[in-house]
Amino acid sequence: MFKQNLINNIDNFLGKLIFKSFNSFRYCMFDSIIYHKNLKKNLKNNEVITNFNNRGFCKIKKIDKNDITELKKIFEDDNNVSYKENSYTFKPSLNLEKSKNLIKNIIQKNLSETLKDLKYYYNKNLYLTNVELKKTFHINKEHEENEYFNNFFHIDSYLRTHFKVFINVSDIEEKNGPTEVFDLLKTKKIRQLNSFENKRGNLKIPSEICSYLNTGKAGEVLLCNTSLCLHRATNPEKGNTRENLILTFVSYPGPSDDLFHYEKIDPDSIWTNKNSITKTLAKPRRYSEVISLLKKFV
Repeated sequence: MFKQNLINNIDNFLGKLIFKSFNSFRYCMFDSIIYHKNLKKNLKNNEVITNFNNRGFCKIKKIDKNDITELKKIFEDDNNVSYKENSYTFKPSLNLEKSKNLIKNIIQKNLSETLKDLKYYYNKNLYLTNVELKKTFHINKEHEENEYFNNFFHIDSYLRTHFKVFINVSDIEEKNGPTEVFDLLKTKKIRQLNSFENKRGNLKIPSEICSYLNTGKAGEVLLCNTSLCLHRATNPEKGNTRENLILTFVSYPGPSDDLFHYEKIDPDSIWTNKNSITKTLAKPRRYSEVISLLKKFV
């Protein structure tokens, strides 16, 4: 344990020293190599992919209105065994086949074009690795210093092959606590201002560095590389909530071109927010695992 902790501390120090990053050296090395060897060669004359590559996020095609209506019903379905993750987050169960089929249909019907472009960009298969439907509530003032639903600025500690799609299940205004994102350039500036220390919950962010608030109508969709862009869920105003469907995808040199391949292998991981598939594909723990994966990409 001591040896592994020492290696991790050195790894994080080198990531900060060499790549000026919040992430570890081994992840930064992987990301840099696949970007220069693969990704920048695969940029198409495509606005979505260009923005995703250059800014780290972008809006994409809206979800069909009827699909959003059906999604909202999941929150209201008495047959769903739902739960509160904490006092400020409510998640309906997605274990019913009806819910699973609806979400898979939404992906195939509405996101297939964008996912096809992303598959070309990464030059590897894409896989759905996690699904999360949730409603967030106002955090009381006495609890604002605590993190309940990723409400502190952070970067997801995964390889850049990991990204998320945020779907508005209801109209989201500033009062509803929208997702807040800094693009790649502004994320870099904030890292510099914080001496490249990942001070989750305590980052210094000058007011002149403007963020993007993911407000919009129900059905609007944000594509974001949350492994590269600083982001957080903002706090809804009292009496207001935010409803989101969050889909996680990973590009990986896997054995099948079926987007739902791992859902068939370990459905529990995909639909109950365990994230074990995401970690297996995009969060290698050892240098040998990173090198092995890198060889498959380049």
